[in-house]
Amino acid sequence: MSCPSYGQLKYLMLFQLSVCDGFPQHVCVWCRALLLRARELRARCQRAEHLLKDALIHQHYITTSYIRSIDRER
Repeated sequence: MSCPSYGQLKYLMLFQLSVCDGFPQHVCVWCRALLLRARELRARCQRAEHLLKDALIHQHYITTSYIRSIDRER
């Protein structure tokens, strides 16, 4: 797992980040781990949204069997 970049952190945060804001420029190990998990969750949610929209475009019924058939490795 790589360390999130400044741009990725900025994307995840609900407030504006700035290198000149007077706050520390580093996060603790605990917060880093939480940020990495948040980044992974966001990516999984975006992929799920894409797959569901694709299913609707191709007029697939979204059933449990359809969901089980999705390749989760891509």
